[in-house]
Amino acid sequence: LRYVAIANLPIYEIALCATRQRETMSTHQLTPPSEVDVVWLKRDVRLHDHVPLSLIAARGSCRPCIILYLYEPDQLSEKTVHGSHVAFVNEGLVDLDLKISSSGRSSVAEVVDGCTIYSHQFQCLTVCHAGAAFTLRTLHRQRPIHQILTHMETGHLRSFARDKAVRRWCRSNNVPIQEFDQTGVTRCLSNRDDFSKNFNIFLDRSMPETPTAEQLTGMRQRLIDIDKEGIRLHGRCLTPMKPSDMQEIPLEHKNDRTQRQYGGEGKALGIVQSFLS
Repeated sequence: LRYVAIANLPIYEIALCATRQRETMSTHQLTPPSEVDVVWLKRDVRLHDHVPLSLIAARGSCRPCIILYLYEPDQLSEKTVHGSHVAFVNEGLVDLDLKISSSGRSSVAEVVDGCTIYSHQFQCLTVCHAGAAFTLRTLHRQRPIHQILTHMETGHLRSFARDKAVRRWCRSNNVPIQEFDQTGVTRCLSNRDDFSKNFNIFLDRSMPETPTAEQLTGMRQRLIDIDKEGIRLHGRCLTPMKPSDMQEIPLEHKNDRTQRQYGGEGKALGIVQSFLS
């Protein structure tokens, strides 16, 4: 009352201003964060012939995005997994991260060798050591997912169970997920007689366009910095995870194979080119 008397304002105007201020503050606090597109890499870490990355890069949308790779405990515990498989994927992850961060100008074959690959700091990829459905649920609670783009993976039974669990979560949370055919092999067919028809459709389909340097730059600018956004994801990996640090892999399978094929799309394309020339 003393303040009202000094200000020489009617008390109803003071109350009205205070109410509007509270409503403004409440509206600001309750404004939901913008939705995000998620590219879930699974085991395809190429830049060429990669439908999800091609769509995200060429979409022309201002929607933020995340490129997600997961070291999934349930998949790593599959008895067929070997440390060399993880090392191969790690080389591909570093290759892809370098290409996106440099707009396609660098590759792991040029920059990183097998001895230093584990010192690479991920710049564009969000990598976690956690389950797929768990990570997507955790992310969705903090930043609503607009859609998930990924490949239809073919593999062992655990990968099939994982995919079904993710699809169930997507249905229950109204999150669209698109799984693009990668090999011509289609999962969940109600009738196997349709395989030939679907396979021919896959063969006749044109390859997705490889993102240009300009498109990669635009996509990179839309990538979410989860640290700055305050997004907390379990098992976050800032660098590639060593097979020796994965408890899911038996001790006798943690080692690498010295004469295996080196991972990374840049290295693979170089070998193809040397063969063709």
